[in-house]
Amino acid sequence: MGINIRIWLGGLFTVAALVGLIALLMRASPDGRGADEERLSDRMSRTPVRFHKALRAHLVSEGDDFAARLERAAANDGEADAIARQLLSELDEEAPPSSDTPILRHFGGGELEPTLDRLHVVLAMIWTERHPEQADRMPLYALLHEARSLDPRTLEPSLRGLAYAAKVFAHSTGGYCDIVEPMASEVERDLPPTVMADWVAEESGQEPAARTLSQLQGFLVDGSLACCAIRSERYEDTRARLQESIDDAERLGVCERRMPLIRAWAALLSDDREQAREELAALSPDDLHDDDVEAHRVVRSALATDGDDATHRALMGSTRVKWLSRMIVAGAYEAVEDSGLSRRLRDSDAARAAQRFVAGEIAVIRAARRIEPFFERERSASLSLPDPGVESAMSWTLTSIEASGWR
Repeated sequence: MGINIRIWLGGLFTVAALVGLIALLMRASPDGRGADEERLSDRMSRTPVRFHKALRAHLVSEGDDFAARLERAAANDGEADAIARQLLSELDEEAPPSSDTPILRHFGGGELEPTLDRLHVVLAMIWTERHPEQADRMPLYALLHEARSLDPRTLEPSLRGLAYAAKVFAHSTGGYCDIVEPMASEVERDLPPTVMADWVAEESGQEPAARTLSQLQGFLVDGSLACCAIRSERYEDTRARLQESIDDAERLGVCERRMPLIRAWAALLSDDREQAREELAALSPDDLHDDDVEAHRVVRSALATDGDDATHRALMGSTRVKWLSRMIVAGAYEAVEDSGLSRRLRDSDAARAAQRFVAGEIAVIRAARRIEPFFERERSASLSLPDPGVESAMSWTLTSIEASGWR
């Protein structure tokens, strides 16, 4: 009898300990924006971000000489390997502090204010999402570091909304969607033509330039919000956001050959199978964009699935987010190419300097992967070492379990 009571009390004590641990873990991982901020802060402390910061620090300290090495690295594996080995050897040292010092002047970008310098870097990183091969795209951790450090409030009015839209895209692509909503509301959807004077000399061209920039910003934001809705499997919100993205693309005149696929997707989320069939019939599988082959298969499969709920579920998931985000970038870049915005966002000295910097860093990251294939997968210190309160509770709980005789 006494033994049974001790076992019962030990079990009760252990359950109480587990309940306490769960409460501590819930307190340590709050819901909503705070949780996303915590996850993002943790991610920014990891090895690959330290690698990116170290590369940036060498640019700041060594200037033109290091920039020249980076430019050579873009076309020379030997130079890329040498830089990668140097940076990898420094990872065990104290992480370099974040720096707002402009870097594009070392690549011929001219003397820019720190925020404008960083905006061009962020945009050049985003544009790499158009590349078919993953290895030719800037890793998300580097983009997030730069986007997180970008403060649009210090930019001129014509660039402020674009900077917020770029931040929205970067954070939504990373899945930090609770951070996205406040940023999205800062994006101007109807820029006055007068703010475009520095973009377009002729007054007659300022109104269409303002309209295109406003639509471009809206396209980036609406597409990003659609990605967030897909992640959380909010079907109705996804449908609405997709429709807004479709409207943005049609106003911009971009992604015209790809629109039937995304319209079919939105139609299925509206339970309009007939429209989805019509949209798919307008597509020739032989003419599909390389990125769209898998998405085409998914939409056709969803159309053949019985039951609206099952159809909706087939259209969700992280692979759909990746496809949509890459299509949004392709459309945004197409809008820049086909408008007066290209003079500043693609063809300016600053934009070209950012492209050269990004190409060099991508080459160095590829080299680092060859040398240390798992350097990007290291867990952060804050993940390896639990919060002291949680660690204490875990120790107490395990001790209780052992004392009660549970295994």
